[in-house]
Amino acid sequence: MKKILILSYFFPPANFVGAQRTAAWANYLHEFGYFPIVITRKWNEGQTDLIDKQGNNQLEVEELKTHEVHRLPYKRSIRDRLSNYPKLKPIQKALTLQELVFSNYFLSSLPFSNFYDYSKELIKNDPSIRIVIVSGRPFQAFSIGYQLKKDFPGILWIPDYRDKWSNNEGVTPNNALEKVIYNLEKKSEKKWTSNCSSFITVSKSWKNDISKLISKNGIVSANGFDKEISVSDEENLKQNKKIRLLYMGSLYGEQNFSILFKAINEINKNEQEAKIHLSFLGSYSNEEGKKALESKTKILGPNVTLMDKVQHKEVTNYLANSDVVVLTSIQNLTGILPVKIYDYYNSGKPILLCPSDNDLMENFIEETESGYIANTQDECKIILESLVEKKKNGQALIGPRNTKNAYFYTRKYQTKLLAEALDRLLEK
Repeated sequence: MKKILILSYFFPPANFVGAQRTAAWANYLHEFGYFPIVITRKWNEGQTDLIDKQGNNQLEVEELKTHEVHRLPYKRSIRDRLSNYPKLKPIQKALTLQELVFSNYFLSSLPFSNFYDYSKELIKNDPSIRIVIVSGRPFQAFSIGYQLKKDFPGILWIPDYRDKWSNNEGVTPNNALEKVIYNLEKKSEKKWTSNCSSFITVSKSWKNDISKLISKNGIVSANGFDKEISVSDEENLKQNKKIRLLYMGSLYGEQNFSILFKAINEINKNEQEAKIHLSFLGSYSNEEGKKALESKTKILGPNVTLMDKVQHKEVTNYLANSDVVVLTSIQNLTGILPVKIYDYYNSGKPILLCPSDNDLMENFIEETESGYIANTQDECKIILESLVEKKKNGQALIGPRNTKNAYFYTRKYQTKLLAEALDRLLEK
């Protein structure tokens, strides 16, 4: 069994999307010849806030037959303490700038610098550790991989891009300070990846873009889903004649909901009783975000519900009480296959993509035969009216899905592809 060190700031029991990716590697890599040793920070059960105090902030080592997890004490920085105060963003950005500058010279400037000291000691005491993967975000963690490679030239260090960093099309500097931060991040990204053996990211498109920036070959490991489950609460759904739409997770300024909103309104206004209801789950993180979402959804009147973020294990309850799950494209961004699409598929509910991204989301739905795609208000209206009629007549809202094609997107299969790529790197 080949040992592999994985540094992942986010990891269960934290309730963040980034935690699920590395958790899957920890769970499945042993099936393909690797024993993962995960370095993360302490998290409270189901924690959804980055800066919560820890009930027990002592080192914890969990030793399992398949992998190990080393949970290091959490050091709350001043910047972390300011993260929930929007009015203090300028100070937060200044602290980010300071951390970016200093982390190029002093790892001790990182609030999670204990990851480096701990990892260095592990590698020193166990020369059989040949591979180090560092998952970003936070991307400053890449500086640890860079330094570990300098300390131990024989290891393969591999950054994992859950998101793009400095070449993210969705990030546009709006002022002088943001431009300074952007240029610093680009410089840091190139420096810290200069001695990596390869990199990992979630799509071929992103692999090509990152490769052009850092001049390294990449590995594609999509996020995926664990296994198909049925979460339908059929009895509850039958009692409610409305079609319940659900959008889960974060919102981005580049998303366009106007087609969907107008289609819903057009259907509902012609009925004595509204036929379509839309819910947003966990789509805001603070009061300011909630007010912004309320403003955007005002057009829907009483036919919209905004709900706070819940623990990941509770998500299935909300999926069970929905008929259709919603996706939208993110304008000006390519190569995006959001993690929520896997939860959507896993639920067995039909996916409504409106409008289409003409890219990976559309491909996923077509390959797995798991939903509907609308690009205009009329197309969306026709689809929704059809779903209303099917529910009224007790018909299934979607036919059988292509589970054979969907297997490609399972976390286990994606981990297998990762392990095969790691094998090839070790053979060089």
